[in-house]
Amino acid sequence: MRWLALLSLSFSLLCSCASQPEAPAGPVTAIPEATDIQSYWYPHGAEISRYALSQGRYGNTHAGDAVLIFVTEPFDPLTQVKSDAPERDQATPVLKLNATRSFTTGVYPYTAMTSAFAPISQPVLLKASCGVQEWCGQVFTQLNRWPEHLQLRQYSYFQSEGDTDTKLPLAQTEDGLWLRIRLAPETLPTGSISFIPSLVYTRFAHVPVAASPATATLQEALGGLRSYRLQYTELQRTVEITFSAAFPHLIESWSETYPEAPGREPVTTTARRTHTRMLPYWAHNKPADGPWRETIGLPQ
Repeated sequence: MRWLALLSLSFSLLCSCASQPEAPAGPVTAIPEATDIQSYWYPHGAEISRYALSQGRYGNTHAGDAVLIFVTEPFDPLTQVKSDAPERDQATPVLKLNATRSFTTGVYPYTAMTSAFAPISQPVLLKASCGVQEWCGQVFTQLNRWPEHLQLRQYSYFQSEGDTDTKLPLAQTEDGLWLRIRLAPETLPTGSISFIPSLVYTRFAHVPVAASPATATLQEALGGLRSYRLQYTELQRTVEITFSAAFPHLIESWSETYPEAPGREPVTTTARRTHTRMLPYWAHNKPADGPWRETIGLPQ
């Protein structure tokens, strides 16, 4: 389709520029031997990784769980939703990330989930959505990439934040980087680049969803790892993602530091991988399937 061809051109241009279980001594990994995307994801269901989360919020850190779920699915490029009839819709195969985190601040819990989608053949973010729920209310944000702009929709219980429906200039997206790491880490952009920060961050920090200047670096790390780092100059925010240099490029950890409001001391969030396994989780939805949660480091 015409706009997917434009996306391909855009990609080539972009490349140039709760209770916390006791963590094991090292990550528990149950994944198949594979050398490419086709043999790794398609026959085995979803890849589920649990991380020990230390979430910075309200000037403190709060223990919790983060889970990254990577899975392939057919995606309708016209409506930008999962296709029910891939052949009819001329669906595009995408890699989807559902990234969840849960933690409690004092008496009340937070739950956040970001979904991101990128074509397997061209790992540029097509769509990202983010929902955050806590006892004060909930917020939902969605970003769609079209050939000439990004479409932003946001719904919030805060008067100053929404409801909104607006267009943004095309830009790199932080939420898309997680998919690019898994699909084509050699294309990670470096240097001085403007990124739209993660949708979870814009919600937590109460900043507008907009591109912000950053410096991106990619470095080799110990133990066969690589480290991708973003330093946002205006936001005073640093994000670092560490991943395996070898396929399938498992994300081992990440960290994020930023001031929650002007003049406040920065808070830091960290997450460290403890478990990974391939599991068609949608087939395990009965009470008797509860023990599967223990195999990915989560309480039943």
